[in-house]
Amino acid sequence: MGTREIFSTIFNALEISKDFLDGSLSLMGNTVLLRDLKSWRSSAPVGRVERLLYFRCMEEKFGALSHSIGVEKGLRSLGVEVVSISLNSPFKLDGVLKSIRFDYLLRKNLRRVMEYVGDIDLVYQRITPYSLFGVFLAKELEVPLVSEYHGSRWISTRLYKGKSIPFEFISRRIERVNLESSSLISTVSSVLKRDLISFGINSEKIIVNRNCVDLDLFNPDVSPLIQKESGKIRIGFSGIFSKWYGLRTLLRALFSIRKEYHGKVDFLLLGDGPLFDSVKKRVSGMREFLLPGWVDLPEVPRYLISCDILVSPNEPIGELRGSPVKIPEYMALGKAVVASRTGDIPEIIGDSGVLFTPGDYVDLRDKISYLIENEEERRKLGKRAWKRVRKNYTWEKYAERLMESIKKIGGGSGKE
Repeated sequence: MGTREIFSTIFNALEISKDFLDGSLSLMGNTVLLRDLKSWRSSAPVGRVERLLYFRCMEEKFGALSHSIGVEKGLRSLGVEVVSISLNSPFKLDGVLKSIRFDYLLRKNLRRVMEYVGDIDLVYQRITPYSLFGVFLAKELEVPLVSEYHGSRWISTRLYKGKSIPFEFISRRIERVNLESSSLISTVSSVLKRDLISFGINSEKIIVNRNCVDLDLFNPDVSPLIQKESGKIRIGFSGIFSKWYGLRTLLRALFSIRKEYHGKVDFLLLGDGPLFDSVKKRVSGMREFLLPGWVDLPEVPRYLISCDILVSPNEPIGELRGSPVKIPEYMALGKAVVASRTGDIPEIIGDSGVLFTPGDYVDLRDKISYLIENEEERRKLGKRAWKRVRKNYTWEKYAERLMESIKKIGGGSGKE
């Protein structure tokens, strides 16, 4: 090993040690903060919110990234000035120390943070497993706290991995303080609202505000990046390649459809994830399958617009707790949608799509086959989907519902 390699190894080791030290200090600091913050309660917002901090202590990608970009855009469309703090590249780490270390560094540099944030009317945060900074900052600035709740990591990890998250006891206490301190909690599904009520959270301060879509990106007039053969019908999927997103069920259905409609259909599977290499291997040599991998968000609609039928085959354990961003995105393209009958999906789609039993590849195959055979039905469903999403599921509508709820808990009509 040369001199450069030796110093590189020492440097990397020191960086790892520093990360671990920062994470440990932050965890100890948050344990102390729990005692100081557990009795603090956010005041209700007074008047109209003109400027807020949107805080996310997490690595943002996939649906979470679409959500935060959409929320900011929706709020700004209402004239709200949004100051944003999130876990970006300077603080990015692997594993559980990500959000723990971020909390520590933010408190360590509190003066700089407060100068950056400036004069705000509200702290709006996404609750994450190890973070207390949103509560801490709202208390320091003496402003109200409103939180997004997208589910409990300790619940999902137990359900899908059969184990506990690191420092689970502390994480659950931190989550509890975040929930009880907030004057309003916004969830993306009625299932999550039921979870919160079962935790003992007052139902009157919980709203359901489902994920939405950016119509500037997703709409029926998007220009396609890829073409398809004339006369062929294309079935598409976008998202994470994993068991819980229904990839195995989807593949079984598509293999059956490929056999039945050989030469008449092809398939676009857009995304990445744990099963990507396995899926790629299984469809190797099948010219009907297109697997572009993961693409940047602005390119997603330009791939999906080439499809005739779009599928969301979620396969949760129990009920789906989230609100898949892909469904309003599919609907906004004016396409026929086939989706799992679970969680809030039936209410999101209404009469503008077709539902199937989660995990039942025969039911999924039959629903897709029905749409392959019925062009007029595909057209009608696509028109209904486009109309429904414009009325209910734009980020501007999301922001309107959020701000109206904030106004109600404040008991006033706004600043003059």
